[in-house]
Amino acid sequence: MVTEHQVSMVSPAIVARPSVVCPYCECPAPLVRGKLIYPRWPDLWEKPFYMCIADRAWVGCHEGTAKPLGRLADSALRQAKQSVHSAFDPLWQAAHDAYEGAVSDRVYRIARHRAYAWLAAHLGIARDECHVGMFDVTTCTRAVDLIRTLAPTPKTIRAWAKARRGA
Repeated sequence: MVTEHQVSMVSPAIVARPSVVCPYCECPAPLVRGKLIYPRWPDLWEKPFYMCIADRAWVGCHEGTAKPLGRLADSALRQAKQSVHSAFDPLWQAAHDAYEGAVSDRVYRIARHRAYAWLAAHLGIARDECHVGMFDVTTCTRAVDLIRTLAPTPKTIRAWAKARRGA
């Protein structure tokens, strides 16, 4: 939790020109260092995050860039995204269950892409719009419900993808 004292300590040295807008208050969200958000996690101190201090909403950046990983998330959305990741990530992280032999990074990338394609198709959204980082609370809830109801596995997703490709 960011305290008012921490907010008062934000200096121009760690805050860049804002280029992301908070979806909650529509104010610019400056680029800050992780130490402001995660003071107890030294490994995150130098990582960049966009943060709306007023709404306590933030998003991390792609490694080595200032490109946001998704949309700013407040506490409720962060919890919803964690629920999606708990339900969704095993669908591609357990790729060894669906692929014979040694599972390479390439196989994991394919499995992840297929899992997102499956999720996009079942959510009724475009594949390029289907990423947990871009979801709102409603989409997170729908995703978790779909995964729990349909109970896909890495094997069924692989079969779905192959059937779709052959169609």
